[in-house]
Amino acid sequence: MRIVHRFYDLFVGGAEVVVLNTVKALPDHEHVLLFSRAAKSWISEELSELQNVSLLQVEPGKETGMIGSQNADLNCFHYYPPMSESDFRDLPPRVLNRSLIINHWFKEVPLVHGMRYIFLSKESRARTGASVPNRLSRVLINPVAEKFFRVQRQEIPFSVGRHSRDAEFKFPTDFFGLHESIRIGDLNAMILGAPIEMQQYVKTNLFRLKNNYLLLGFGSMRVPDFLKFPQIYLYQTREDFAETCPMNILEAMAAGIPVVAESKGGICSLLTHNETGILCTSTDQYVDSCHLLFDSAQERRRIGDAAQQWARENASLERFGEHFLQATSQLLSIAI
Repeated sequence: MRIVHRFYDLFVGGAEVVVLNTVKALPDHEHVLLFSRAAKSWISEELSELQNVSLLQVEPGKETGMIGSQNADLNCFHYYPPMSESDFRDLPPRVLNRSLIINHWFKEVPLVHGMRYIFLSKESRARTGASVPNRLSRVLINPVAEKFFRVQRQEIPFSVGRHSRDAEFKFPTDFFGLHESIRIGDLNAMILGAPIEMQQYVKTNLFRLKNNYLLLGFGSMRVPDFLKFPQIYLYQTREDFAETCPMNILEAMAAGIPVVAESKGGICSLLTHNETGILCTSTDQYVDSCHLLFDSAQERRRIGDAAQQWARENASLERFGEHFLQATSQLLSIAI
């Protein structure tokens, strides 16, 4: 099967990681990647090394013609800003009838006649696909690369961590207030992808902050190496932002780290409270959950092991490949 993936930026972002993992999960199929902008990164390097992948940069204004010329068996539109309904307006029926919108963003997608839809969590399906008939959509959890299941843990005592792009909306306004509220030993807060403003805040307030903050720039360290160290994966975003199916939480789960995260958006599809993670709605709940896990190595292991097992059963490349082909066959009647 010839699969065309249309997305915008070929650098390190959540959707781009999903594209890479999708390609790896479907090694027996041909993949054409159409993107508008590119930057050298480990993602572009890994994609360029794969034999079944063609990379094509699309000139502005020529997207529709390029997609139509590919004669794909399946077109995957990886939907996140700045993609909009205008991207599909002039596509011929023969293209639309072989197309999926994969919604990476927690905002409503346009209902396009002839299109089929993949949502990455049941919460996303309910919130962002309200206008999409059930017969035209499926839910499919993001895929996690095998290397995350092989992380060799080397925990730093009393440490919490998280990783993400260095985007302000990925961090709550009370980030330091939350971490300073955790009063157990000398807390080590480790962040990979911390915005420059947060790094400057630590420098300016070094003598006022009780805890230790290791704030690393985006891309300064490979994520599997980073995930060796945190004892707890502590994740919260800005109040007006919600995740669809965050890769960073799936990667932490695959590495066997107990996750303490916000009970919001697609995260609720990934974590079962007190089983594969802990879901929180207030600062007190975050703090109490971290204290509980720091006090009990057995509890950390129990939740971390359950999370890793869940990720293996629901988000491994092998399982994703099976589910993707099944969903594609059901939605588009493509013979696999």
